[in-house]
Amino acid sequence: MNKGTGAIDISNYLNISLKNVISIGNDYNDLPMFQKSGISFGVENADTFIKNNASLVVSSNDDIGVSQEIDYIYK
Repeated sequence: MNKGTGAIDISNYLNISLKNVISIGNDYNDLPMFQKSGISFGVENADTFIKNNASLVVSSNDDIGVSQEIDYIYK
């Protein structure tokens, strides 16, 4: 079990496609989830390797980067 299989299980339970799943992470345990979800947000304060494996890099979690990006995408 990892966050990737968790994303699969939740998307199946909610009957939504993984391409419609957004994942948010800052550490290596988030990489399997990044690989399964349609869009992945790496936060600015994450390691460079994590940011390179995310779809988008957003401001630090201390600077509400994820909520700003979600607002931008869905407005």
